[in-house]
Amino acid sequence: MIYGVSGEHLNTDAEIVSIAEDRLQRAPFVRRIAERISRAGADRSVVFGLAGPWGSGKSSVLNMISEVLSTEHGDQWSVVSFTPWSASSVAELTEEFYAAVASAMPDTEAGHHARKALRAAVPVAVAVGKAGVAALFDRHFGDGATAKILTAGSDKLAEQAGHLPAPVTDPFSQRFEAASQAISAAGRNVLVVVDDVDRLHADELLAVMKAVRLLGRFDRVHYLLSYDEQTVLDVLVDTDLARHNPRRASRYLEKIVQYPFVLPPIQHQHLSAELQREIRELVDIHDLGAARPGIDTAQEAATVCEILLDTLPTDTVTLRSLKRLCSQVDVLLTLVGSREIDLLDAFVLTYLRLEHRALYAMLPHWRSELTRSPQTAARLGGVSSDWYQRIEDVTGFAVGDREARTIYRLLATVFPALPIGPDTVMPPRARATSLRAHNGGYFDRYFAFRVPVDDIEDHRAHSALAELARTGRLPTMLTEWLPDENRRRLLRDKLLANLDAIAGAPPAQAAQAATALTEAVPVDHADLYFTRWGTVIHALLAHAITELGPADAAALIDDYRARFGLATTLDVLAVPTAVSGVPVASVLVATTAVRREVFELCVRDLTTDIPNDEQAPHASVLGVAHYLDDQLWGDLRTRVGELQNSGVCDILDVAARFVSISTRLDPSGNGGHRQRYLSRFESTLFGRLIDSDQWRTLNLPQPSNIAIDDNDLSMSNRREYAIGALRQLQVTGQYTGY
Repeated sequence: MIYGVSGEHLNTDAEIVSIAEDRLQRAPFVRRIAERISRAGADRSVVFGLAGPWGSGKSSVLNMISEVLSTEHGDQWSVVSFTPWSASSVAELTEEFYAAVASAMPDTEAGHHARKALRAAVPVAVAVGKAGVAALFDRHFGDGATAKILTAGSDKLAEQAGHLPAPVTDPFSQRFEAASQAISAAGRNVLVVVDDVDRLHADELLAVMKAVRLLGRFDRVHYLLSYDEQTVLDVLVDTDLARHNPRRASRYLEKIVQYPFVLPPIQHQHLSAELQREIRELVDIHDLGAARPGIDTAQEAATVCEILLDTLPTDTVTLRSLKRLCSQVDVLLTLVGSREIDLLDAFVLTYLRLEHRALYAMLPHWRSELTRSPQTAARLGGVSSDWYQRIEDVTGFAVGDREARTIYRLLATVFPALPIGPDTVMPPRARATSLRAHNGGYFDRYFAFRVPVDDIEDHRAHSALAELARTGRLPTMLTEWLPDENRRRLLRDKLLANLDAIAGAPPAQAAQAATALTEAVPVDHADLYFTRWGTVIHALLAHAITELGPADAAALIDDYRARFGLATTLDVLAVPTAVSGVPVASVLVATTAVRREVFELCVRDLTTDIPNDEQAPHASVLGVAHYLDDQLWGDLRTRVGELQNSGVCDILDVAARFVSISTRLDPSGNGGHRQRYLSRFESTLFGRLIDSDQWRTLNLPQPSNIAIDDNDLSMSNRREYAIGALRQLQVTGQYTGY
């Protein structure tokens, strides 16, 4: 069927009724069939067929064929429908069949005569006996009507009884011939349309075949049967007629249907148009424009459509399956919420649920692997053949099967952790929204059909962040959740996913919000950069910077630095501007004083041997490296070159500053006391200041025979540590540590 959408875009599973509604350009196909049927005219009965898969639009095509014959050939043709699957027995089916043919007769004397002849030809008495006739009479005129006729002898009831097939003793062949002559005399060609033949049980199917080929084979009466051929053959093959022989079943169908027209598959262009239309309606129904501010919903719909058409097996998709898929996505969005899941992933996972239910049910069992980052997955290894084996174990589709490749491609579209082998076409992965199923914080929503009870709905997080930015005060949700460590992490992740809520906030209030949040977040001995709360605070500050003039923006950052210190300020400002979306120039102007302070701090660290116990964690190059951008690194390279040329420091002095210091439990077990130790040589960061060609040929001092004491944090010991690391790099090309 071709479905219509009525009311609030609901899928009513209704076929179209006229060519004017056709969006698939099937009118030429319809007219050719109608023209061929019309040429059958007054000749002997012909059975035409319209074959196509379930949901391909056969009922709509039947309606359009009927429209053409009725409007353009109405003076010669009558079109009637026969619905065999509505009958509860073979006897009823036979009666309904003759009633359908009789209803097509014209309202003339000859037509009335033909109707009477057809009623007389109904072979009910022969097929089901007197009990069947009594049951038929009671069905038409009420329970007990037969008994009333027999006892009351009412003239009126007797007259009503005359409308039923009269118990006649003439051979059926004589009654059939009389009906045939009466139909010819009526002068009207008849097309009996029989839809959904593939819904019938075996006995009903054989009864219909018998009706159109034998019992109803009247001149001028023709038949158009609609069916899914494979389904009909599957039913026939289990009958005594075919005896489990597929070829016998096929030959029988060929005998019944002389002209089987095959409905062309939906064209890719039309499938694309229908899918785009459905997606746009979903976007409208769920108001995704309002639910996801900042997203171009038209572009979103187009992108989702393009990826689906590139990923789904479109040659097997019918209009019904497409509508069913979209309806089920509608259900998922309704239950979970349009702000809570990604539209593309909703489509792909819904498709897997509908078409490969067993595999879909296994996905939660593979959650930990599916929700890894691509980087983690690559580091841990794994090959696509492992996943193909899982697919085969669950579905039975072998590695080389097309279905297995399709399933893998669908999974890889949603879960980028899946490895891409040489035999796998790279799926589209140009989407990076936080709502996606590969994000561990959102995975469960796609399978629970709701936001889990231990989760936070994104629309609540969005509203809370919007209120914070708009008022500069912490909303109730934040004051309740921030003290709890577990809930705090979840709250942070949801705020990070909804930073667009800050847009439009007054700059003064956004700045106040940054201050309030900095004061309220317990960092538990970890800095704001490490805990990623700095990213949320940065977004608030960045918004204020963008909205304020240069002088006010600089004053804002200076005030924040004075209030919270350099370390906290750098943890917040270290977020790349690409994340915050703030113009680089605005940030550079607003942070001029902070950047100057950081530069001077780094130069002081590189040129001064400050005792380690007197050095603050951030008062070193390594301590502020997370904040340094390309421009600051470039400025430092220039200054280091000047310092080397003037003899203030050498390469090994610089290298010593890139030996990092970490903490560990005191191995002596001194009451859980933690001690500091030399951890590793940060060769990558060192390379930002010193080119490799400067140290690869450097004549390094000979190592001492005494092992380096990593508890000795002195600059001289750090220098020895760096010499050993550089020697490893010179010899092996890589640093593996001590």
